[in-house]
Amino acid sequence: MASKIVFTGGSGKAGRHVVPYLKGKGHDVFNLDLKPLDCPGVTTLACDLTDGAQVYSALSMHFDFDSLASGSRPVLPDAVVHFAAVPRILLTPDNLTFDTNVMSTYNVIEAAMKLGIRKVIIASSETTYGVCFAEGDKDFHQFPLTEDYDTESFILPSARTDLASRSSMPSMTRSRPASRPGTSSRRSVPIRRMVVRLSATKPRSPTRRSGPYSASKNSTTGANTRTDGKKRKAVFYAAAS
Repeated sequence: MASKIVFTGGSGKAGRHVVPYLKGKGHDVFNLDLKPLDCPGVTTLACDLTDGAQVYSALSMHFDFDSLASGSRPVLPDAVVHFAAVPRILLTPDNLTFDTNVMSTYNVIEAAMKLGIRKVIIASSETTYGVCFAEGDKDFHQFPLTEDYDTESFILPSARTDLASRSSMPSMTRSRPASRPGTSSRRSVPIRRMVVRLSATKPRSPTRRSGPYSASKNSTTGANTRTDGKKRKAVFYAAAS
């Protein structure tokens, strides 16, 4: 079933293959990026994800001009797929890389949760293990790599974004597969299939647009609660970057 999806970083190396794939599957995609994307039927909004106000606004606006014809307020997306990031070192100064990757992830998660968007897919990275771009010859402690593997490199933005995600929703599932070089669309096939499988969801009803969530938490479970008394549910997934 078709879904409304906000995709961050859709103009990037992986995103530019995933977005057309999602569109081809019938999903309505809204791309947030600082660079344009040549994909018919997909609007690219120039958005600085390190600015929380811009992110909040971008997640709660119309996807295109056609949606204005309905005469109603924007309908919230069913899912947010967060691929946007500075992909490696030596592209921007380290402090800017750290600030960009960590704050953009925090802002996306915070805005999604406050708006009531129930599904967020976070693209993590193999760099969280502290081996890629390490100084000297450093190896993994064990194989296979599992979710409880110690990510020591907290100075790395990728590790911090993982930490930010876990802090916002402890039940988040993450995936950190190794990247493969090349620009062929074939390298993104597993990513696209994962995103489609995880983003597929029933269309949101207009009544969910109001986001009836309160800031209070259940004293027993610690879960956020809705103002109508129902428990708030949020699921995080991770896709390869």
